[in-house]
Amino acid sequence: MAFSRWRLRPMDPNLAETLAAQSDLPPFMARLLVGRGYTQPEMVQQLLQDQSDVLEDPFSFQGMETAVTRIRQALEKGEWMAVYGDYDCDGVTATALLTDYLAALGGQVIPILPHRQEEGYGLNCAALDRCKEQGITLLITVDNGISAIKEVDYANSLGMEVIVTDHHVPGNTLPKAFAVIDPHLERDCTPFCGAGLALMLAAALEDGDVDFILDQYADLAALGTISDVVPLIESNRALVQRGLPLIQQGQRPGIEALLQAAGISSQTPLTAQQVAFGLGPRINAAGRMAQPELALELLTTDDPDQANALAIRLEDCNRQRRQQEEEMLGDVKAMVAHKPSLLRRRVLCFAKEGWHPGIIGIAAARLCEEYGRPVMLLSGRDGVYTGSARSVGDFHLYQCLLSCDSLLIRYGGHRQAAGFTIAQDNLEAFYQQVETYAAGQPLAQPELWLDGALSPEDLTVEQMEKLSGLEPFGEANPTPVFLFRRVKATALEPIGEGKHTRYRMDWMGTRFTAVQFRITPEQSFVQPGQELDLAAEVNLRQFRGRQYLSVRILELRPSGLKQTLLLNGWNYYFRFFCGETLSAAVAERAVPTRQQAALVYRLLQKKSGCSPEQLYCFVYDKINYFSFRVCLDIMEEAKLIHPAPEGGYLLRQGGEKVQLLAMPSALRLKKMGKGETGNE
Repeated sequence: MAFSRWRLRPMDPNLAETLAAQSDLPPFMARLLVGRGYTQPEMVQQLLQDQSDVLEDPFSFQGMETAVTRIRQALEKGEWMAVYGDYDCDGVTATALLTDYLAALGGQVIPILPHRQEEGYGLNCAALDRCKEQGITLLITVDNGISAIKEVDYANSLGMEVIVTDHHVPGNTLPKAFAVIDPHLERDCTPFCGAGLALMLAAALEDGDVDFILDQYADLAALGTISDVVPLIESNRALVQRGLPLIQQGQRPGIEALLQAAGISSQTPLTAQQVAFGLGPRINAAGRMAQPELALELLTTDDPDQANALAIRLEDCNRQRRQQEEEMLGDVKAMVAHKPSLLRRRVLCFAKEGWHPGIIGIAAARLCEEYGRPVMLLSGRDGVYTGSARSVGDFHLYQCLLSCDSLLIRYGGHRQAAGFTIAQDNLEAFYQQVETYAAGQPLAQPELWLDGALSPEDLTVEQMEKLSGLEPFGEANPTPVFLFRRVKATALEPIGEGKHTRYRMDWMGTRFTAVQFRITPEQSFVQPGQELDLAAEVNLRQFRGRQYLSVRILELRPSGLKQTLLLNGWNYYFRFFCGETLSAAVAERAVPTRQQAALVYRLLQKKSGCSPEQLYCFVYDKINYFSFRVCLDIMEEAKLIHPAPEGGYLLRQGGEKVQLLAMPSALRLKKMGKGETGNE
């Protein structure tokens, strides 16, 4: 994993001190709140109180009254209706919610979910033809439809009327639907997801009785809201607060079966994170594997036995998804091993025919985390490639794709995630244009925001219990991440079949354990007795009726490592690695000495299984990061080492003695140091 830029949220300490006194808060929590913009006692009081009964009026949405009138007409006349959703968790929960509600009113209604690979996202004309054949006269979209201009026109031509409910950003032209409901058309409405908007429509049909609808459907709406990563503020926060207890109670057999499949205990209050990482991915897996109807059946069945059987099938979908994801990551590693120059780009692009298009997004996110750079994965079929992209830092993916407009069939997205379709013949030109755009932007750098520094006395169950008032955590209200300074590691031990590491820590007499995932003790730079700085989450856990603290390390560093020097070195090295030209002064200082090269080689003899970032933490006080990475490059060029499939490097046995500083990377750096380009 690449080094992140640790960023403490800006905070006025005097304001935090005043807020702590006025609101009876521990200082660390007051600093956290001020850093997040909660500067007045009234704001804090509103945040910390239960908001589960505070939702806005559903009739505040433009188009709601028109939609309600038309649906009631369909109910009275016995018209056949269709709820047209999407294959992700938000779309499935929205479809389940509205279909169930309309059926409960006595409506003639069928749910429709598109096939991810065959039909893709949103309305399509073939599906509309089938609706016509089935006698559908009213079509209601959930989680899609705002951009379906041609499709809505086609539905109108078939004699169907369409009500669009969607939460995506509208274009310049709205579809000519009977009614259009979208939070983006309002000034001050909550940014609901598709399921939240479906709940609002149901509440409007219930004459605005939001409380009644929440009792019936807050579990489905909360599941969609959390999984779709919409901001957990205002009505979304209230909705999730109301929905989490209903999810945990398992009032729907399907949700109860999902909880069991995910191994989520009923002994402690359910959190939004457990839903996000335990339930949402299982529902999404059905859509990714082109079987969203399984998830829909699971959420709507009243039969516990059927629910358990469907949950098992969803678990199988999730297993297949994980397997294909790992195979995809293995393919990328093989591509890099065969052609290392693929990494010499500001934006990493990998393409292959036959990759599952429903999985490339999550695989791109994994690679983005590993390499610390924007990543685009493309899956090809019949001369057309479907792409999914993920970003880091401030690199704006949508703007990048916009610069490639003439090369793409279609595209969409935002800063951090995007999708696109492109003809195979345009791939090389696309790669070049992406790199041209990236070269004109600041270098993308992973960032980790910290909510302030803790002190040892803060690390108690009583103090950390106060953080529970900030839940549910999610988008726009992230789980707090704290800085721990100068913590001494006393021991390391493997956990989770040796895949993860538990550290025993001593912090000025306060002893605790902390866990770091996806790194083994052998891959960690940490030595017993070493002082560390941690970026970590602190959670409360319960075992046999006793509460205890669980510290999860996101990143850790030696306490003496200076971030500014580290990231400057990373920036210069990365530009050099990608073939860019540096100033002579920078290049001259970065040329490694024989002693530094020998230092790095001896380190590799002892800790060859570590990543470059972990390796550097052993020698950060003896060599700058730029020179260190050049040492690794020239050793690889000299065939003294080669990348290991599982990460780190392997030393090659035997071989002739070589002049490391005569390797291509060293010579190119020396040329730059003399004012030459170094690229001849």
